Amino acid sequence: MTGIGRGVYDLVRGFFPRAQAINYSVETKNQLVLKGLDVIRKGRLAFDVEMKDIPQAFMTIKQTTTPSGQITYSANRTQETGHADVAFAILHALFNEPINTEFQKAQPGHFRNNYGPNHEITVFSFGDPESVLQDQLQDYLGVFAHHNGDYYEPPVSLAGLAKLLRANPHHSACAGFKRNMLVKHYVSCDLLSRQELNRACYDFNVFGNCYFKRILNPFKQTLRLEHVPAINIRKGTNATTILVESRPKNYPL
Repeated sequence: MTGIGRGVYDLVRGFFPRAQAINYSVETKNQLVLKGLDVIRKGRLAFDVEMKDIPQAFMTIKQTTTPSGQITYSANRTQETGHADVAFAILHALFNEPINTEFQKAQPGHFRNNYGPNHEITVFSFGDPESVLQDQLQDYLGVFAHHNGDYYEPPVSLAGLAKLLRANPHHSACAGFKRNMLVKHYVSCDLLSRQELNRACYDFNVFGNCYFKRILNPFKQTLRLEHVPAINIRKGTNATTILVESRPKNYPL
């Protein structure tokens, strides 16, 4: 609650005393999103399939970093979803319930040990493993079209897969070794050069896909195949293939 929101809160509290004020901060926004993640992971959020504005609003929420280095969540304003208004309205509705309610409802077990009746040991369990990559709400909602409606967003961030190459020395070395072994035994031809195959093999090892563009002569015959970076390819909503965005500067090829 900031700015004119405080005045609205005072008016609402006049006829609804149980109204709760939320003072927005980085910590508050993180709690909103993390609670939403907890509910969605457990499959407890349901909505009509025709309400496409709901998943689109959630997909605009991204994890970012403040100038001071704090992790937070923000959403870009679009004509279709506003400022992720629908998503944040749902997150506010879920906010009052504590995170990980199943664990809180479970009563810890107790038993006596061999050190005497006055020593008690409490047994507890840890939650599910957490992802070490950026946790996004849309990861748990399925595959949906981009907000412009032209193509589908992949369920796994291709930019994130490319960044994993730099996570430690072994990742990029494994992808490069497999690429080198494939290219080593390739017999070059006019249709596909060794250089184009080299790039395509690396894409396949990183993203699980590789793409080629057919270069045709005036008679519609294939002259050669040129590699197209997989990180830029999306499946179009009209059953076509679309080339989008540009290659990240830190991508090795």
